[in-house]
Amino acid sequence: MQTPTSSLADVPPTSEEALHKRRRLLSGGAEELHSGAGWEIYQVWREKNKRLFGRQMQHCGIQFGLAGRACRSRTCRSSGEATYRAACPDEPCSYGRWWPEGQVITLCRRLLHRHGRVWRLYHERLGGRFAEDVLLHQMMHQYIGAVRRAGSQSAEDPGLGDESSEGTGLDRSLEGSPHNNSLWVGEVNRLSEALETTGGTVAALPEDESNGGTPDGILSPRETALWPCLSRPEGYYEADPEAVFAE
Repeated sequence: MQTPTSSLADVPPTSEEALHKRRRLLSGGAEELHSGAGWEIYQVWREKNKRLFGRQMQHCGIQFGLAGRACRSRTCRSSGEATYRAACPDEPCSYGRWWPEGQVITLCRRLLHRHGRVWRLYHERLGGRFAEDVLLHQMMHQYIGAVRRAGSQSAEDPGLGDESSEGTGLDRSLEGSPHNNSLWVGEVNRLSEALETTGGTVAALPEDESNGGTPDGILSPRETALWPCLSRPEGYYEADPEAVFAE
């Protein structure tokens, strides 16, 4: 069974000065739409880019809207935005999406909570930590697409495959899923060591599983695809994410 691992890409970090200038521009526009949350979301991105991705990513735009499959939340239904189904049906992907063409992360409005005139990054059932994990999930797609793929010398590198509408380096045989290739699994295993995720488990390529199911100590394909949302210890979020996803 293959359990790909990875280290940071062999590229230099982005200068803090360049990131700061870009962040001021982007967060200023976001603050006009969602005062409080517009600044907060870029600070969260900044912290995670520095701590988990070696400050190797350029600042992308981050916006709030309907990100994936048709959302049932009242907030999204009342926004008047067109609904569509994302290529990936996994639950966290209905909360966020990485758009490589415009270098933008879109987060669902359900991750916004309003208190008076101020907004904050917060899911009404699962809390602020879940909202940050949705952003982290999309940042992983950003890192794979914008840093790892950009630094690759060949499209024949393991786990890269053809370009796709998701921009996440899909293997041609994986029918459009951005979560069961060696790049994604490698990032899950790399970041698991730095985060408070379920101890002792690693991700493996689903096609390498035995016929008896997922072995002990290995994340299931669903846990890998929804990482880190199903790998946090009990009580990390304000509710059980499986129960919320099932509603």
